[in-house]
Amino acid sequence: MAVFVAAGLLAPLVAPYPYAAQDLISALKPPLSPHHLLGTDQFGRDLFSRILFGARTSFLFAIGVTILSVLLGVVVGGIAGYFGGIIDLILAAIVDLMWAFPIVLAAVLFVGLLGPGLTPSALAITVVNWAGTARIVRGEVISLREREFVEAARALGRGHLFIVFRHMIPNALPAVLVLASFSMGIAILVEASLSFIGLGAQPPLPSWGGLLSEGWGYNRYAPWLV
Repeated sequence: MAVFVAAGLLAPLVAPYPYAAQDLISALKPPLSPHHLLGTDQFGRDLFSRILFGARTSFLFAIGVTILSVLLGVVVGGIAGYFGGIIDLILAAIVDLMWAFPIVLAAVLFVGLLGPGLTPSALAITVVNWAGTARIVRGEVISLREREFVEAARALGRGHLFIVFRHMIPNALPAVLVLASFSMGIAILVEASLSFIGLGAQPPLPSWGGLLSEGWGYNRYAPWLV
């Protein structure tokens, strides 16, 4: 898995051809053809190179979305869990609303407002996906806010935000990191789904979902595209 991820992230160094380089004379070459390990697509573009660059697109997209989701979720969940009361009720209601909103539907709404592309897709996934992190952090902070080290920090005159971000959130990070690993997988799947229906990465930028969509019409003649 590490080799696979590294190959995607280092695609410009590993790929034998630029992902957009066309050679119509070599269109729809089958796998193991001379000079093309996995064959070519309908425009003669090297499929192996496009898969590597598609992996790069998906990984970088997932990393960016996960970082944004985790940061937003940690801030909201930490504040809600620490202060409690009306602040917790309001933020918890917002979290529940976001948690119930389908990611793909949110992406379609953002694409309708901003146009197709990776940026609207990333915003949509971030807006929905941070809620899971917020719920986890809120629960961890609630369990920690009456502990002795928190009381000691209050007795020393530390401010609320210092206590939250210096003492509580670091104790919640192990659970957040586990959730973040799942969030990356979700982000990759959603980005591929949106690209498959034309709402994610736009040509000629390759994406796994976009590659599936482009090859779908050639199943009878060039099934290796899919």
